Amino acid sequence: MARSIWSGSIGFGLVNIPVKLYKARDSGLAFRNVHMVGHAPVGINLKKWCGVCNREVTQDELVKAYEYDGKFIVFSQDEIDDALPGASKTIKIKRYVNNSELTPLVVDEVYFLAPDKGAEHPYALLQKAMAQDKTLIGEFVMREKGHQVMIRPFQHGMLLTTMYYKDEIRDIGSVINPDVVTKAVLSPDEIQLAQLLLSKMEGNFADVEQIDEFKAKIIQMAQTKAAGGVVSKAAAPAAAAPVSDLMTQLRASVGLGAGFEVPKPPQAVTVVTSPTEVKTEVAPTGGFREDANPLTGKSEQHVKATRKRKVKDIATQQVIQG
Repeated sequence: MARSIWSGSIGFGLVNIPVKLYKARDSGLAFRNVHMVGHAPVGINLKKWCGVCNREVTQDELVKAYEYDGKFIVFSQDEIDDALPGASKTIKIKRYVNNSELTPLVVDEVYFLAPDKGAEHPYALLQKAMAQDKTLIGEFVMREKGHQVMIRPFQHGMLLTTMYYKDEIRDIGSVINPDVVTKAVLSPDEIQLAQLLLSKMEGNFADVEQIDEFKAKIIQMAQTKAAGGVVSKAAAPAAAAPVSDLMTQLRASVGLGAGFEVPKPPQAVTVVTSPTEVKTEVAPTGGFREDANPLTGKSEQHVKATRKRKVKDIATQQVIQG
């Protein structure tokens, strides 16, 4: 049975819904440090050492402090609890917002939010009342740290996700110069081929193989070594190609030959429809449709229409000449 890491309640207006918080994710692959002789696990035993007294201290001698202006300000546990009364036991709901307002940058850790004993009915009411495109924004204290959170319905329950506060998120401009994108000179052909490559990758997330390949390989190697086998060295991966000829790489990625030309925008052409009528219309182009021939960029429908138009033009010319 899973153990909860926090228990309290959701402050939903005047309604309090007792809930428990559970980890939504298991720990991934982890290596242990062992002694090279005998392979005994070696723990990390850090001594609590006071640099002023120059001696080891016990747990009973420790107090909590916050470093402010170069000094350590000591706080008692009562003072810490009084900083935000009740916040360590209640998730205070602040707003009900659209999911589109939230960015991936704010997401920290994800937890299952489950009803405590006797709170199943109000829990189900809140879960059913929430729209799939909306999120509750709240705040609470866990493990002596304030957390902004979002609560969303998920399958037959709810998720609580801790969020970073605005002042905890760095400016993207500190690592990426805006000119890299805003002043980039990209040809229409490059963009169209890149979009074609992306379209070939489209699919459903449910169809993506959810396997940690690195973990699976390590387990396979461990099984081989445990059975007395020898793990052979894997072949080195191919070196990444330079981006000097981007168009060639894009064409190769979508399975097109080097001589392929990206279809041009529609052009106005003159079409003879009868011996006495001439009109101008936009010639159809196949573009990069799903039903297009990858070597010509033209759809089968377009090819048939072109053949039919040519036959019609020949017949018209024969009428004119005849």
